[in-house]
Amino acid sequence: MLVFVYGTLRKGGANDHHLRGARCHNRRCYVYGHLYDSGLGYPALVSDEKGGKVVGELYEINEQHLVSLDELEDYAPDRNHNLYERVLHTLEDGGHCYLYVVTPDSPLVRTLIPSGDWLDWTENKKSTE
Repeated sequence: MLVFVYGTLRKGGANDHHLRGARCHNRRCYVYGHLYDSGLGYPALVSDEKGGKVVGELYEINEQHLVSLDELEDYAPDRNHNLYERVLHTLEDGGHCYLYVVTPDSPLVRTLIPSGDWLDWTENKKSTE
């Protein structure tokens, strides 16, 4: 199974250790949507086919990785109110991957990241502080 990651799970991000042993399929790819800085040290993605490009990485993961990611993203399949929802996303080549998203009214939707790239955003924030 594949997962698209766009924030702290990307290589060099604070939580990339959750993907240790996973095989990277694509180091720089994208999905459509809007990326937001939550103000809490991690981003939130609102999926939108008419949105901009959100930059991320695509990994092949196993069941252990999925359990770890679900815990990190505060997601449980049988729970009504999750911090993030795990959705099955269709890739341009017709394949599928998991993607963790929020709804537009989520409290995590704070500051739009126009570039759609969390790592660039956080690097630029550091250089201006």
